[in-house]
Amino acid sequence: MRSAKTFAIILVVHLAVILLWQILVDAFAVPKFILPSPLAALSTLTSAKYAWLSNLWVTAAEILGGVDPATIPIPDKIPQKLVVNKQALKGLKDPWEFPEEVRAKADVFIDEDGVHGTSQVAIRKPPEGRLFKIGVVYFGPDPSADACMAGLFGGLKNLGFVEDKNLQVRKAHAQGEIINIPSILQNFDNEDLDLIIPMSTPVLTAAINAVKKKPVVFTYVYDPIAAGAGKTPTDHLPNITGTGSFPPVDDTLVVIRELLPKVQAVGTLYNSSEANSRRVIEVGRELFQKRGIKLEEVTVTNTSEVFQAAQVLTTRKIQAIWITGDNTALQAFEGIAKAAADARLPLVINDPEFTEKGALVAVGIGWQRTCQGAAKKVAQVLLGEKPQNLPFENVVVKKLVLNFDVARKLGITFPEKLVKEASVN
Repeated sequence: MRSAKTFAIILVVHLAVILLWQILVDAFAVPKFILPSPLAALSTLTSAKYAWLSNLWVTAAEILGGVDPATIPIPDKIPQKLVVNKQALKGLKDPWEFPEEVRAKADVFIDEDGVHGTSQVAIRKPPEGRLFKIGVVYFGPDPSADACMAGLFGGLKNLGFVEDKNLQVRKAHAQGEIINIPSILQNFDNEDLDLIIPMSTPVLTAAINAVKKKPVVFTYVYDPIAAGAGKTPTDHLPNITGTGSFPPVDDTLVVIRELLPKVQAVGTLYNSSEANSRRVIEVGRELFQKRGIKLEEVTVTNTSEVFQAAQVLTTRKIQAIWITGDNTALQAFEGIAKAAADARLPLVINDPEFTEKGALVAVGIGWQRTCQGAAKKVAQVLLGEKPQNLPFENVVVKKLVLNFDVARKLGITFPEKLVKEASVN
């Protein structure tokens, strides 16, 4: 058994060398590859790889304990998954590029801005002479929705679908009221359209029941699973696909702490009928509690209640107001900003496009870049792919925006760290 024990010791040493190699690769900024070798697979430290590593340690322990290596089966434990990270190319000494065939095979592709997608499969150009028709339904006019549409149609243009040339677009909004959404969707479902794009969670929620004839590709949605569009990103309703974008709630709390180190309570308001808001508040509630901050909540049912709800919120013992992407709240955002200003309370939001309307800071989603991710899904469905074969994706481009005018009025100085981070956006 001497040779077996020697083998086990060599195995342990080999593992240590691989881990050391990982450290050196990071230190000297050279490219990392997943090689066709079990030990080289350690270069990507996913949970599956940790499980594989655990199995190796168990095998080594068995051999050291006297088990004959010839009696130990060798199962295939290497996860078959390709992840391509284009961000990693920035720090390399020499220029590198991923071949098209590698991009096409990637299970996950991370672009230069950290946007995660399922792959970079090339979309074929639309056929000459065909006119594609789509309908876009959104909650109501607001800067974030405008930014999203700019990104969406910009992305479609890059893929060969050009509005007023080979792409005809019909747009309609619900004037900021949930009750108006179903009838708009039903009208679109009966019109000569190739697909319908619901923007916002309330519109997607309504589309689940109202759209029966047309394929649906959503965007500008926080959580499609919470909206009822599916059980998982791959197990979803057969006529629906799209891209969700969950807000960076944890990062928001970090910024609140940096600006208000002694904060004890933060107030928020939202429409409890919006699945997106319920989900974000649920996540936020737990995160606030972990940090010892009380979250004061006030709910509304429509835009006419928002200003009064904001005033009520300011009378509670809070040190700041946090508004996530609640569609009802954003439609009446001026009222929230006025209530916050009158009470001299910092207003923190997750929609950067609203910062100039009176918020102190936005820790949120850059909707123009984010909604470009939906263009690929729209193009795939327009060209004949079935939504049921296209998994949901979560695409988020984080954006930090500071309002120095509001900071001066409140006597708040932004930490240098935040100023530097915001200057990147």
